[in-house]
Amino acid sequence: MKSPQWWGSSVHLAWSSQSLFLHGSAVRENHPMKTRVLRKTLDPAFDETFTFYGIPYTQIQELALHFTILSFDRFSRDDIIGEVLIPLSGIELCEGKMLMNREIIKRNVRKSSGRGELLISLCYQSTTNTLTVVVLKARHLPKS
Repeated sequence: MKSPQWWGSSVHLAWSSQSLFLHGSAVRENHPMKTRVLRKTLDPAFDETFTFYGIPYTQIQELALHFTILSFDRFSRDDIIGEVLIPLSGIELCEGKMLMNREIIKRNVRKSSGRGELLISLCYQSTTNTLTVVVLKARHLPKS
């Protein structure tokens, strides 16, 4: 997949060690995916789709989506801006798309401290056992 990046040199949204993770028993743990790098913006619009195949509806409730938002610098390590954790338990994904907007929180902190927001769309197709996650955009990201 593509790698996402943010402000400074660039910004990037990740799934995995530097990117979005899909955790749960139905899928390999820490299945990493990344968006493309977006440069010189605090309000990146990704509009990228990620599809996870072979997830039975009965196991969707055991999964969580873990997004890590990174500030990318070509010459040093990526800095973690924050993260978004979305447990899929309690979310009704019955054959329709669902948009959600979640505040980005600083890693290992419960309350957001002005880290911005992430807008995603979820869609589960029970006939094919696929979960589609569309990373639409982020906004109000901090400069560092």
